[in-house]
Amino acid sequence: MGLKKGQHHKGQFKSGVSGNPGGRKPLPEDVKAIATSTKPQLIRTYWKFANMSLSEVKNYKPENLIESGILNCLKIFAASGSTDQIKYIWAECHGKPRETIDATISTDNKELEDVIQMTNEFIKQNNK
Repeated sequence: MGLKKGQHHKGQFKSGVSGNPGGRKPLPEDVKAIATSTKPQLIRTYWKFANMSLSEVKNYKPENLIESGILNCLKIFAASGSTDQIKYIWAECHGKPRETIDATISTDNKELEDVIQMTNEFIKQNNK
């Protein structure tokens, strides 16, 4: 690869010379609105769309920048087939499913009771 204008060797720019003279492009206003909104606002907006039919979503006119941003994101994700992002939004809004383990301990187990009794007796004997 060749050197960029203002570079005097690979990976190094002269003092005062930017490697990105145009700077970063500004974020779209709807993306800024999503970034600065609260989680409850995002959840309410998401639920609004989740409870609409596909034709209602397609014909919906956003009432604010948050709605516009979420609709644009969903359209981009759907068009690109990026289901991971949609799953992420779903998990953030609904909460991730809990992973539980049923660990019921029954005291009807005679062997367990015997082990507990022997352990208690051992402790008593060694504490004398």
